[in-house]
Amino acid sequence: MDDFVGRVKEIQDITNRLISRSNTSTVVIVYGLRAIGKSSIVRQICHRIQDFEVEWVDLKNPKLTAGDLTVEEIIYLLSQCRLKLLSQEFYPSTERLAPVYLAFLHRMSKPLQEKLSIINYIPGTFDEKEALEMMGPENSNHEYLRSAVNRHVIQKYDVHKRFNIHGILRDCISEYMLIKDLPLVRGRFCRIFSKILQELENKSFTSDYQWALCQLNLEQQNFNKLLTDVFHCTSDTYQVFVNIASFQFNTTSPTFLFNSPDSYEMGMMFYKECLRLTQQYKNNYDSSKVLSGLGSVITNIKGDYILGERHYRNALRIRQNGPAVNDCSLAFLYQSLGWNLGCQGKSQEAIVFLEKALTIEIELGMNLENLILSTLQSLALFHLDLDHMDIGEKYQLEALRRRRQAIGTDMHPILGAMLNNVGEMYQKKGHISQAEYYFRRGLEIKTQTNAAWKSIALSECFGRAFMAKKMYKEAVRHFREAVRRHGDSQSRDYGVLSLQCRLAECLICLEKHEEVIDLITSACRQKDAAIRHKPTTLTILSCYRILQNAQLAIGKFSDAHISHEQGCREYERLKDLFEGLGNDRRTGESSNRMD
Repeated sequence: MDDFVGRVKEIQDITNRLISRSNTSTVVIVYGLRAIGKSSIVRQICHRIQDFEVEWVDLKNPKLTAGDLTVEEIIYLLSQCRLKLLSQEFYPSTERLAPVYLAFLHRMSKPLQEKLSIINYIPGTFDEKEALEMMGPENSNHEYLRSAVNRHVIQKYDVHKRFNIHGILRDCISEYMLIKDLPLVRGRFCRIFSKILQELENKSFTSDYQWALCQLNLEQQNFNKLLTDVFHCTSDTYQVFVNIASFQFNTTSPTFLFNSPDSYEMGMMFYKECLRLTQQYKNNYDSSKVLSGLGSVITNIKGDYILGERHYRNALRIRQNGPAVNDCSLAFLYQSLGWNLGCQGKSQEAIVFLEKALTIEIELGMNLENLILSTLQSLALFHLDLDHMDIGEKYQLEALRRRRQAIGTDMHPILGAMLNNVGEMYQKKGHISQAEYYFRRGLEIKTQTNAAWKSIALSECFGRAFMAKKMYKEAVRHFREAVRRHGDSQSRDYGVLSLQCRLAECLICLEKHEEVIDLITSACRQKDAAIRHKPTTLTILSCYRILQNAQLAIGKFSDAHISHEQGCREYERLKDLFEGLGNDRRTGESSNRMD
């Protein structure tokens, strides 16, 4: 702190307020433009008066415990307690910072100032092509961008070949150099970055997927602004936003864009506004496309299959009431609804919609497109689920062959997952050696390609293979690792429950009954959420059966009786559900697990 100089009057004023005698706590809020020394002043004050009870909270990024300040309290403090110590009005005109920066910017030519105000609309970093396109089609040379870099207004990052406007200059440009034609610039921004988003989504299914994921990360701030710009939609940008909402993506972009509670809520607001716009423009066809996209995000990101199905059904109802057109959007709707139903355990109904999707995709001449590849893979999974082994194997191997051809290499997480699926197929057929080969190869690929933990956790199949060979110690080791990796994944991923059940079954064979009881008791705490997530799950029934067996093994008969009764109630719930679905096979599976 010894190298701090200046700000004597400000420090003295704040210090006097903080240490003044008062029966109540004193709050002082310091605010102002970025990079003018607010944090340095506060650190200096805290250092000087460390003998007093002083707490410093950064309100821009507060790390508060539940018992500290609420949002309402922070808002109140900001409105009542802040000092104008670092605001422009406090200083004599000769000491104000904003005029200094503004004078610096005004020394540039008018055309350069105009171009800077346009580039400043991009909130995050940008590359050369994006900057040139934002400035307009008439700016094909690099003169303005080069000049801004030479004048140190724009900083260049050589590592990623990207640029950014210096932070405090961004504030000054936003405040004092207004964009002349904001609707034109906003529309240009939306078209440029929606195109980039679609290109990156397409690239994520190729051998360039790692580059695409890196670019998604670099562009995330710009994509967030793209989504919020829907609230400034005009007739010129309407179709841009509808196309974004109906992107036929299943994994990469929505997983990345909506990967936190805040960004997910932003996504939901985006879709809600898009739906409102389709109603405003009275376009039912577009409403159907947006509902399909919304259903896809809710199904694959939130994991709410029931709500996702509702949106798909509404989209399908709109299409059925309109002109009969077998286009890509209808194929995507059929494929998505089929996947959703299959995830709910309604495999027979899922296959009906997936076959409709495949028929349209073949009519449209699709071969290596992601949509038809996803349809083939889904048909394989749900035929195998119904024990249609020959049909399932045909679809599975065809999907694998085409996906390899489309990507051009095995080194892709999708190929790792597909090889894992082939392993599961051979395991189900009783070909354990073949299954183990594909499990091992799938795990190698997912590890080498830095696949997400959720994907790598599918290496649980190693545990299954060892379990089938009655090599329980090896199975336990793999299941423990899979459970740990699922724990590092998303909290709403209930696939970990089935893993815990398999781990518990192996532990029972090793006579570790107390550990089984602790494990399953913990797993059952997620019962209600898991059933809401997937009403047809048999995992909860398995939990009660395993728990009962472990309790009986160590003589806890009263606890075992309670577990049996809970299992009976869960069986009755499943029996009613499957009878309502007309699924006798799943009813039989429930009965077998109960026994």
